[in-house]
Amino acid sequence: MKDILGSLKYRAMLTELTREVVRIAEKRGTALEPFDPFDPSGFTRNTNQAATDKVFEIVYEHRKGSAKKHSGMWRDIAVRKRKTELDTLLLPVLEAGRAEGIAMPLNTLMAELIRDLEAGLRRQGWENFDLLQSRITGVTV
Repeated sequence: MKDILGSLKYRAMLTELTREVVRIAEKRGTALEPFDPFDPSGFTRNTNQAATDKVFEIVYEHRKGSAKKHSGMWRDIAVRKRKTELDTLLLPVLEAGRAEGIAMPLNTLMAELIRDLEAGLRRQGWENFDLLQSRITGVTV
């Protein structure tokens, strides 16, 4: 996890993934609450890249000291060979985006990639991040 959070290569993609979700809260007028060590205010529409980068740095430093090297979803797929919590964690967010008329192309693609991983149609690897990244940079993978 710390590798992806500390990656400058994927920073723009991770920023946009997060901003897609934050746009829902902004449209609904929902207050964004920080939770240790993440501060969502670094991803609002009025936030500059320096503030966003600072959030990534703080989260990266926090993760460096963690004994957990992988996310729960990664462990579900790679170790436990079971479905993830996609249905309860991300799909409701996608539905909220649809209800608010907010385009969420990266989060939608991420959900599709996770489904493919769960079904064994795709393998876990950096190419999945590359595919997500290509959707914002125009680079073909």
